[in-house]
Amino acid sequence: MDIECQLVSDMLNYSNHYLSETSYIDISTLVVTLKTLRKVQYVEAYNITNTTCQTFPLKESVMNYYNKCGVYTKPIVVTDDDHCLDGRHRIAYHKESSSITCPAYIVPQSYVNKFIVNL
Repeated sequence: MDIECQLVSDMLNYSNHYLSETSYIDISTLVVTLKTLRKVQYVEAYNITNTTCQTFPLKESVMNYYNKCGVYTKPIVVTDDDHCLDGRHRIAYHKESSSITCPAYIVPQSYVNKFIVNL
């Protein structure tokens, strides 16, 4: 991996999961808090076959970055009912490359609403 790819990769964090123009889920806080409470399950080879994601268009720049530098290896974040909160570009990349697994943090859906931020 070249230095440009490594620097960008090292700066990435969890994205907020937008619900609307006025509300989002703070995924970084959700993961840190639920890890502390031991409510997060880590799965090295999570099956993404049935994982649902938001339907916003994928960012071409992100997909191009993955094609050039490789897919970001940080685990995706999914709910225990198989909905992606962070990592939809990684899921799309894996599916396009015929890989049905990737690392994932699984969080209980019952806790997700506690992390909604209203603007």
